[in-house]
Amino acid sequence: MTVEPNGVVPADFDLDPLLPPLDEATYTALREDIRARGIIVPVEVTETGEVIDGRARLRAAQDLGITTYPRVIRSALTPDEQAAHRLALNTHRRHLTRAQRDAAVRALRLLGWSTRAISSATGVPQSTVARALRAVPSGVPAGSPDRVTGRDGRSHPARRPSVIAHTRHEQERAQAALATLGQTAPSKALDLRRAERLVREARASERRAQPSPWLPPDARVLQCDFRNLPVKPDTADLVFTDPPYTKAAMADVWPDLGRYAALWLKPGGLLIAYTGQMHLPEALDALRDSDLRYWWTMAAPHDTGSGMAQVRQRNVGCGWKPLLVFRKPGALGLPPWTTDITRGGSRSKDSGHPWEQPVAEAAHLIRDLVPPTGLVVDPFAGSGTTAVAAVSLGRRVITCDIDPDHTATARGRVADTLATMQGNPRDSPG
Repeated sequence: MTVEPNGVVPADFDLDPLLPPLDEATYTALREDIRARGIIVPVEVTETGEVIDGRARLRAAQDLGITTYPRVIRSALTPDEQAAHRLALNTHRRHLTRAQRDAAVRALRLLGWSTRAISSATGVPQSTVARALRAVPSGVPAGSPDRVTGRDGRSHPARRPSVIAHTRHEQERAQAALATLGQTAPSKALDLRRAERLVREARASERRAQPSPWLPPDARVLQCDFRNLPVKPDTADLVFTDPPYTKAAMADVWPDLGRYAALWLKPGGLLIAYTGQMHLPEALDALRDSDLRYWWTMAAPHDTGSGMAQVRQRNVGCGWKPLLVFRKPGALGLPPWTTDITRGGSRSKDSGHPWEQPVAEAAHLIRDLVPPTGLVVDPFAGSGTTAVAAVSLGRRVITCDIDPDHTATARGRVADTLATMQGNPRDSPG
């Protein structure tokens, strides 16, 4: 291998031959260990799903039918950086000969890694790293660089964003978040919640720069506390909502939700509220304290790719979400017929709200339970899912959210839905 004067690895230098694939005996031992203990070392992939490190572990998982295992999604790595990262990880884990280890150390140094970074990533003592680097030209800079130069001659940040995931669905969400953030993603490891929050904040910033779209009187999206929502008593056919269901919300929000829904609903009208299993007893108690009467519990199956959401506080794989149904007394007969398993779908990737439920679930229940031109109320608009479903079915809707960014998102989605239905420009009332 020849080294260019500036210390850049030449274009014909291939890092992968330094890491030969596992022989069949070693792979079999790895597979049996994974069968017994699961995957411990994360599989690392790019934001497009390309495997950086862990091909053998991934192969074993597929052979064994394992779908839940740790993943790290890394963003914006050049091919050089992918290979170098893979090399560093495997130098630490594999039983390499001294010659193989020294070659790996030199390759990492030529890619701009500091001696300290090489030692930390590979587990090789700094003194051993220094000895292995005697053959590296003195033109390679010392220290820990903020930027490195790839074989394409371009300068790149030395650290790149990464997100930790555990399931295929989480991996897809992480990849989408990193792809959306692009070069604005912070150059450090993030958890999935933080990455998606950054996406929401970026979209909120974009929305704030846009004028608020026009909406007709039958589709009202307001920014206010739900207790101030201007709904006349006994006018709503359905209150359909996804309120917060933390323990604190059960004590503060849910009792008022029951009281205001009882005020807004017509006799015989229904309140349908998403909740979680963790605080289900508290949700039931809060709504029972209102003038509404318990009617039923529906189920919204999770659409998570694997079909399960991991509830680590209870060590349970959860495949559904409850919807509590309460009815306002005073009507003769029964409500319209519906089914208690919602016909849902995946949530919008661009919704910008952390717990938005699928539009199809709302549409299923609104279509069944609300007459044409009937009124739907959602006191927790979020990203506007209920409002989108209602206007798409020709029902009237009034909704609100206390958060200005969520309100802007909801207004935009409703305006886009109406524009699609009517063939008018988004900002036109005509």
